[in-house]
Amino acid sequence: MRKHALEALNFQITVVGTTVLLPLTFVGIVLVPFIWVAAVVLSVVGGISALTEGDFRYPLTLRLVK
Repeated sequence: MRKHALEALNFQITVVGTTVLLPLTFVGIVLVPFIWVAAVVLSVVGGISALTEGDFRYPLTLRLVK
């Protein structure tokens, strides 16, 4: 369970960082809603994987917390 929690925490830190930094550019303003939708979908997939004791790693995630 700890592995899933750390993976989800790292993913959410990455999403918050991109949400803060990307709107500084025009392309980022366009991409932020897509990032939010992807974050919700991937969080649901990660939650289901944790319930079924599967192994799921979020894509494009900075793994800052170990």
